[in-house]
Amino acid sequence: MTTVNFNDQIQRLSLNSTECIIMGSGILQALGIRNSNDIDLVVPINIFEKLKKHPSLKLKCRDNYGSLYGEDIEIFTNWTISGESQVFNEIIKDSVIINGLRYASLELTQTIKQADARPEDLQDVRLIKEYLRKQSNYLA
Repeated sequence: MTTVNFNDQIQRLSLNSTECIIMGSGILQALGIRNSNDIDLVVPINIFEKLKKHPSLKLKCRDNYGSLYGEDIEIFTNWTISGESQVFNEIIKDSVIINGLRYASLELTQTIKQADARPEDLQDVRLIKEYLRKQSNYLA
């Protein structure tokens, strides 16, 4: 499994931390919990429209939404959180910046993964709980 370099992906698309939020397992990699083999981004609609013209990205439509995808990356304008679709301006309120990149917070990521409940998500929830337990023991 190849680990994705988030900085390279973001720079290649000419984005910055005010224009995208790394979702999914991205924060797990940023915190050293586990590596990620892809990157999922949420961006505002105007950035999504701009990225449609990027030569390395293709438009994928399914259900009632679309995404852009390329090698090791998928870009959305919204993300389902506890059964509700949320857009960039809502998600950014529960995000953090680590080494210059913006991520959905660990707590939000845990909530999303718990709700999605796929086997890999539940494994990530266990890893998050273990990480938080270690952090609380370290701080105590």
